[in-house]
Amino acid sequence: MFAIENVEKTFPLLEEIEKDRPCISQTEKQMLYRIAFHKKDFGEVQRIIMQATAPHLTEQERKQILTAHEERLPKPPNPAAVQIENYIFQMHHMIYEKEKANRKLEEVLKQSGLEKELDSLIAEAQKHPMSMIQNNGTVRTGKAI
Repeated sequence: MFAIENVEKTFPLLEEIEKDRPCISQTEKQMLYRIAFHKKDFGEVQRIIMQATAPHLTEQERKQILTAHEERLPKPPNPAAVQIENYIFQMHHMIYEKEKANRKLEEVLKQSGLEKELDSLIAEAQKHPMSMIQNNGTVRTGKAI
């Protein structure tokens, strides 16, 4: 059973933990993503994350905890399977970051009053998608930036 939802829920949780005290290496994150990917219950994933990110742990202790949990998971049949899993995690993390950036951009546009202008540009582009593109492939808005 694979639970990509658990991996997706892991991103904001780790972000919140690391906001105050960065403590998790990229290798350890990959281990956590793999654990989350193979667990059915996100509550169990949360417990493992809390256990592994306890403030008093050394880097070696954290790695031992994660390794112990990871060793209980199904073994990948070959190195390519591990690479595929890592690719899945990276893709979902990029999607998460993109959505976060889009929310931030939307917030900035609302605060600056540019949201309506952007909406009108998008509406115009949807009406005439090819007329907005010049011969060299750049978007033509009629306004200098």
